Amino acid sequence: MAFLIKLISKLPLNVLYTLGNFFYLLSSVFGYRSKVILKNLEIAFPDFKVEERKKIQRKFYKYFFELLAENLKDFDPKWKEHKKYVFIENIEVIKNITNQNKKVIIMLGHHGNFEWLSVIPELLQESVYAVYNEVKNKSIEQLILQKRAKYNLGLFPMKDTYKFIESNTDQRAVYGFIADQSPHEGRINHRSKFFVENTPTHVGAEKIAKMYNMALVYLECVQLRRGKYVFKPVLITEHPRNYPDYQLTDLYNQLLEQNIRNQPEIYLWTHKRWKHLRPGVYQ
Repeated sequence: MAFLIKLISKLPLNVLYTLGNFFYLLSSVFGYRSKVILKNLEIAFPDFKVEERKKIQRKFYKYFFELLAENLKDFDPKWKEHKKYVFIENIEVIKNITNQNKKVIIMLGHHGNFEWLSVIPELLQESVYAVYNEVKNKSIEQLILQKRAKYNLGLFPMKDTYKFIESNTDQRAVYGFIADQSPHEGRINHRSKFFVENTPTHVGAEKIAKMYNMALVYLECVQLRRGKYVFKPVLITEHPRNYPDYQLTDLYNQLLEQNIRNQPEIYLWTHKRWKHLRPGVYQ
């Protein structure tokens, strides 16, 4: 599988987009994870008519296979053209904090091409670190790590998060967390409003921010056109300890939800975000 991925990644991006269009046409027949997508859209947009939700689903499928093409190209170790496609607007929001020798946590969601943000150390001219989930297939994991480290993004496994941050002496460190996954059922510490009330929510980023007094920034994503993304930093706070528990997590969820409402087709609707909302949601 790793060999096949490396081989496919050598194809030009436009060719990969063409292949993505082919699979998009197939998706109209086979409906990849169609039930999950439509259930998510029903939860998120209960006031929409069925046809409106199906329209978002069709747009999502088109985007999903474009995203797949983009991420396959990213596995080519010689391909380093990210700065043609990824822009950070008002980057000073982050730089103004690191220039004070203060650490930052950037929070984002599965909205847009977050993988191409591996270029962020070069755009920021700062040391940036990101957590990753370990993969059983170690050859695939190695490919993923190599892809993400093209621009010297520092990577650490999720199980070592606290140990890594505790030992990192970089006073200008920037950490990236994707925080919109559904937590394990036995580790639900907070339920927040994310489209619907009582959505189980990860609180790790807020907890770390308070523990080490780090600034919190939400990174909004906007797709301008195929392959072109603008990321916009939104300062949540430079003083996380001034907020009651979970309020910062709630603010993050509000920002992400609005971002998704503005451009719902580029959110990753294939994962079971609300599987612990109540029993039998996806049955």
